[in-house]
Amino acid sequence: MDRRGNRIGQGAGYYDTFLDTVDAPRLALLYDACFVDTLPTDPHDVPVTAVVTERGCTTIADASSASVRSY
Repeated sequence: MDRRGNRIGQGAGYYDTFLDTVDAPRLALLYDACFVDTLPTDPHDVPVTAVVTERGCTTIADASSASVRSY
């Protein structure tokens, strides 16, 4: 998971297709060590809106930027 809410999947885009239909916050749970600065993305990727690690919660302020707000 990167700081823009992008995640690494299996490459088929099935999860992204589902996330694109969800009208709710999209959360990811992961270890802080798995939270990185940037990941490669594809045009169909749908970012999460918040990340929860053992160190706290980070809200992705804008999926197109790297700005985050931590709690």
